[in-house]
Amino acid sequence: TVLESALRSAGHTVTRFPREYEYSGSNLSNFDVIVHMNGTTFEQSMPIPTQRALVEFVRGGGGFVGAQWLGLEESNTGTQVNMPDLVLMGGTMESAIDGCESCALTIVPGQAAHPVLRGIPTESLINGGFWDGTPKTFTDNNQPTVLMRLNGINAVLARQVDRGRVVNFTAAVNYNMESWHGNLLRDHQTLRDLYVNAVHWAAPPVPVNNAPTAVITPPAAVHAGTTVSVDGSQSSDPDGNPLRYRWTMTSRPANSIAALNDATAVMPTFIADVPGDYGVELVVNDGTVDSTPVRSLVSSRNGSPTADAGADQALVSNGIRVVLDGSNSSD
Repeated sequence: TVLESALRSAGHTVTRFPREYEYSGSNLSNFDVIVHMNGTTFEQSMPIPTQRALVEFVRGGGGFVGAQWLGLEESNTGTQVNMPDLVLMGGTMESAIDGCESCALTIVPGQAAHPVLRGIPTESLINGGFWDGTPKTFTDNNQPTVLMRLNGINAVLARQVDRGRVVNFTAAVNYNMESWHGNLLRDHQTLRDLYVNAVHWAAPPVPVNNAPTAVITPPAAVHAGTTVSVDGSQSSDPDGNPLRYRWTMTSRPANSIAALNDATAVMPTFIADVPGDYGVELVVNDGTVDSTPVRSLVSSRNGSPTADAGADQALVSNGIRVVLDGSNSSD
């Protein structure tokens, strides 16, 4: 269809469902937005469990884009009354426009900044279509926002429903009777753009993944020949994602063969085999993005040896040979 092509061109993945009265409401969690086209099936409503599943889908954060004849089915024929939060217009035929001839589709003053209206002209001429913008009363204070009107009647409406978003078009956009109603989506780029914008706005926001932060706790200076631990345990991720560690030995003294025992450990070790400075670098990854690399130096020095002359000895007479023992001295 024309709408499917427009949505795909805008980068959306589109899956077609069968006719509304055949859809069970299963697998809704696999989708971000449901676009309900109701132009030719107004005499057969969705099953009641499907209607209720759609309401829960939106309350949980999903999006819904609907059109006439939803209002007609709810308020006139009483055949589809289990999704009132998703139906933003009535359908009594009292304020209907049946077959426009150069009707003016205009942005309501003060609403031009709404995301659904991004790039939409202040006024567009519409030919054809059945439009029923009969206002609908909601018992709570969460009234729909009227974004556009057609010759003074409501044409495009939006509403927040708990965590989800709803957009309704008061036209039966796929009610295709060429002789009089025309093909609204095929003939009007503005309507296709409005649908694309509505899907963008109604879709749940893409979660923002913040980069993690790598931290190396500075190690103390050590004596040459000892084992050194480098500590990355203070690294963190603002989103609480588990971290993967990637260590690199960036420098070592001449003649050193020092190497990290495990470059993916939180606290790897290496042997500072000769005096001098050892450089290490740490990058952490949260499963999606790397942190900024951080570096640290470990200094190994040649410590002073410790002399041990052995135990004190008592001389009992002159001329006795004394043996001195320094074998317990160490370095």
